[in-house]
Amino acid sequence: MSAIRQVRIRQQEEISAPEAGRDRENPLELLRDAIARLKSSDGGVPDEAEVAYLLAEAREVLERAKAIARAVSQCEALLGEGQFGKAFEALDAGLLVYPGDPALLARRREVEGRAALQEANWLYEQDRVDLAVHFLREKAETLANQETVVARLEELEALLPVWEQKRDAQAALARATSLEQLSQWQAALTVLEEA
Repeated sequence: MSAIRQVRIRQQEEISAPEAGRDRENPLELLRDAIARLKSSDGGVPDEAEVAYLLAEAREVLERAKAIARAVSQCEALLGEGQFGKAFEALDAGLLVYPGDPALLARRREVEGRAALQEANWLYEQDRVDLAVHFLREKAETLANQETVVARLEELEALLPVWEQKRDAQAALARATSLEQLSQWQAALTVLEEA
């Protein structure tokens, strides 16, 4: 067997059995690899099987990139309408087809962070700083790498002591008012003094 034939067979084996270290999850890397292998032929025209394999791989990469872009685009449109649930569904549909895709996973974490902030802000607006802090503490465990979530948690934690004092004062006033309506002046005065 000639040396050129042996080199061709070795190249074909490498194409048929992709390297273990190659990142099969990164579409851009797959496309770059396919293009590089097409350009690196030995000066002659690559054989039909090699070209067919590389073209099929390039099509696969292109389809994957389109599906991911479509899922992210749908997600953005739905977020613009404030539909967090449907935005998650769009990303999850992409993750069903391409599980573990880094771009989709990163986008999902970003949306989780935005949804958590929206929920915490709604609780804050309802004057439930305690619930907002509790909620964000739970979310911060899974979203620790999102600075906006951690920063908002720190802001709310700083407000919590003042909110608790205000709540305790309001509760004491309510008890004192109830006791006053029952003509229990001394008990009402004691409640206010303790507060």
